[in-house]
Amino acid sequence: MEEIREVAKAYYVNLTKQQQEKAQDDFKNMKMENNKSMSLNDFLDFVLQDNYPKSVACSLFKDLDVNDDGSLDFDEFITLFYLYQSKRLLYCRGCETFLNGLYFTCIKCFDSTNNSYDLCSLCYRKKNIQHDHGDAVFLDNYALLRRNIKRSSETAVDPVQVEKDENEGQYVSELSDHQENIATEADLDDSNYQKRERIRKLMSTQAANITSKVAGSISKATDSSEYCSVM
Repeated sequence: MEEIREVAKAYYVNLTKQQQEKAQDDFKNMKMENNKSMSLNDFLDFVLQDNYPKSVACSLFKDLDVNDDGSLDFDEFITLFYLYQSKRLLYCRGCETFLNGLYFTCIKCFDSTNNSYDLCSLCYRKKNIQHDHGDAVFLDNYALLRRNIKRSSETAVDPVQVEKDENEGQYVSELSDHQENIATEADLDDSNYQKRERIRKLMSTQAANITSKVAGSISKATDSSEYCSVM
């Protein structure tokens, strides 16, 4: 708990003035028996709203009460404020103790529900598990963090790459259209060439029929049936 307490203080010091005032207002707005500290009853009224087991809440209160005076002053409340805001009010489902260090959690519950199923190291090692997921896979909180970071990086979309892919797609599309236009122009040019060839052959045939001196070349000229087949 000492490590958590130091983290909470570090976070509070680095909050904005507005955020610090919010923490102070939250402390003042508690239904406290006096205006200076939070009693155990005040604490239970606050914590048990989230279906937190009473036995765990009582144990947590003792851990938060540094000077052991039976109440929480503002400096002690800061730790509770940090735990609540960071959603670290977790407890072991096996022995019902507050999880103030490394713990194990069911991946399936973590991914699919708002209520995680968490175990302390001792309960996980002794298989003190009463869980609906018979095939449950557990990871410690540090391994779970690395897993989620990796999954996030693998599914992240690179906007630069997306723009690059879109530009490449547009380039390919424009290139395809350009090639199609070239092919069409080539077909037109080829069609014009064939048309000119047919006219040239027709004129040659007509000239051969008129000029009897080149009778030997008539047999080489294209006849009407060939012309029709070409046309």
